[in-house]
Amino acid sequence: MTTTSAPAAPARAFTGTTVALRLILRLERTLLSVWIVATVALVAGVAFGIAALYPTAADRFSYGAATSTIVASHALNGPPVGLTSLGGIAVFEAGWYIALAVAALNIVVVARHSRGAEELGRLEMLRAGLFGTHANLAALLAVVVGTDLLVGAGAATALVVAGAGVEGAVVFGAALATVGVTFAAVTALAAQLTEHVRGTYAIAFSTLGVAFALRAIGDAGSVSFASWLSPLGWAQAAHAFADNRWWPLFLAWSVSGLLVVGAFSIEARRDHDAGLLRPRPGPAEGAPGLASAGALARRSYRGPAIGWVVAGVGLGAAFGVVGADAEQMAQSSAAALELMGGFTTGDLVDSYFAMAALFVAILASAGALVAVLRTRVEEDSGRADTVLATPVSRLRWLGSHVLVAGIVSALVLVGGGLGLGGAHALRTGEAGAVAEMAGAALAHLPAVWLFLAVAVALFGFAPARTSLVWILFAWSAVVTILGPTLRLPDAVQDLSPFEHTPRLPGTAVLGSVGSGASTSLVAVALLVIAAAVVAAAGCVGFDRRDVR
Repeated sequence: MTTTSAPAAPARAFTGTTVALRLILRLERTLLSVWIVATVALVAGVAFGIAALYPTAADRFSYGAATSTIVASHALNGPPVGLTSLGGIAVFEAGWYIALAVAALNIVVVARHSRGAEELGRLEMLRAGLFGTHANLAALLAVVVGTDLLVGAGAATALVVAGAGVEGAVVFGAALATVGVTFAAVTALAAQLTEHVRGTYAIAFSTLGVAFALRAIGDAGSVSFASWLSPLGWAQAAHAFADNRWWPLFLAWSVSGLLVVGAFSIEARRDHDAGLLRPRPGPAEGAPGLASAGALARRSYRGPAIGWVVAGVGLGAAFGVVGADAEQMAQSSAAALELMGGFTTGDLVDSYFAMAALFVAILASAGALVAVLRTRVEEDSGRADTVLATPVSRLRWLGSHVLVAGIVSALVLVGGGLGLGGAHALRTGEAGAVAEMAGAALAHLPAVWLFLAVAVALFGFAPARTSLVWILFAWSAVVTILGPTLRLPDAVQDLSPFEHTPRLPGTAVLGSVGSGASTSLVAVALLVIAAAVVAAAGCVGFDRRDVR
C-alpha cells in the first residue's frame, strides 16, 4: 500500500492529467458516444411524439388544464409547469426520467474509473510513474462533465428542431447536464469514503433514490420544501419552458463544486487503497460455511443484494401508492393514455400496474447484470486466480456467480411486486393485490435472465466487451417503454426481451408467439431456453479461454 503522509504540491498533484484524460476517453469512447447519440435521439423522439399527439395550442392547453390537477402525476413526473407548450409537455412526460438515466451513467463511469480502478490496482501502477495524486480524478471529472454538456446541448437542439421554444430548450438542456454533473460529484466523494467500488455504488445510488423520493414528496404538495432538499428538485426548479430560471442550476453547480473540493481534499490525505470509512476487522478465521465458491459469491454480494431488493420495494411502492389514480392520469393525457394502453389487454388501471411491473423488471435486470459482471472484477483483480488455484473448477466458480445473480434478480422482482401491491392495498384495501402484483413482476423473470445470459456469454468469449450488455439493456428498456410513443415498428420493438413476457395483470396469454400485451407461453418458454443456451455457451467459453 502506498501511503500519502501529507498533501502533495498542487502542481505535482495534477501531473499527468492530460494523459489520464486520453486514457479514460480511450477506454470509454464507445459507451460515451453511444450514450450521447442515444439520449439525444430519445429526446428528439419524445418531442416529435408529443408534437403529433398535441398538434394545436388548444390541445396543449387542455392537456395542461387537466394534468395540473393530478397530484399523482406531479409526484412521478415533477412540477406541472410549462404544460401548455410542446417543450414543457415533453419535459414533463419523459424529460426527468431521461435525467435519472443521465445520473445513473455518471455514477457508473465515475465509480468504475475512481474507486474501481484503485481497487483493481491499476491506479497504484499509474501513480507510481506519471500520474499525480489528483490526475485521474481530475481527468475523470473533465470527461463526465464534457459528456454531460454534450448531452445537454444535444437535447436542447433536438427540442428546438422539434418545434420547442429556444430559451426553454436551453434551460432544460442545462438542467439535464446539471443532474449528471451533480451525481458525478456525489460519486467522486463517495469513492473517497469507501474501500470498495460496491460501497461507492451503494452510496451514490442511494443518494439518487433518496433524491427522487424527496422530490416526489415535495412536488406532491404535502411537504413542498422537501423538493429543495433534493438535487433533482434543484434541476426541476429551473422550470424549463415556464419561468426559465437559472439560479437553481447555479445552486446545484455550487454544491457540486463543494463536493468535488471535498473529494480532492480527502484524496490528498487518505492512504491509497483505503477509504475514509474503514470497515471493522473481520474474524481471524473464516466461518465453515464460507468454504465453497458458492458461499463466497453469496457473501461478497450480500450487501449489494440487500440494496437492490430495498430499491425494488421502494420503486414498487412509489408506483403503487398512486395506482388508484391511474385512470384519471391516463384520461387527462393522450401521451399517458397511449403509453399505458400498450402494456396490457386489460383496463387502464391494469395497464398502469403492468407498466409499473415492467419498471421493476428493468431494475431487476440492472441488479442481475451488476451481480454477474462482478466476475470480471474478480478476474481483473486477481482474486479469481486465487480461488481457481484451489480444487474449485472454472464452471463451478462462474456458475456460483450466475446463480447468485439469478436469485438476486428474482428477489428484486418479488420485492418490487410486493411494494407495488402493498402500497396499493394500503390505499384501497384490496389485499389480493399484493400477491397479484408480485406475480406480475415475477412474470418478467425470463427476460431478466436472458440479459444475465448475454452478460455471461460476453464474459466467456469477449471479457473486454462485457460493457456492451449495458447498451443492449438500455436500448431494450427504451424500446419497450417508449416504443409506442415513438411510433417504432413492431419488428424493432419485438427485438426487446421485455416484449415477450406476460404483461400482468389483465394480459391475454395466447397459444402462439406474440409480443407485448399478447405474449404467449410459447414465447416465455423460448426465452427460458434461449437464456439457458446462451449462459451455457458463455460458461463453456470461459472454461476454454485464458484467465487474465
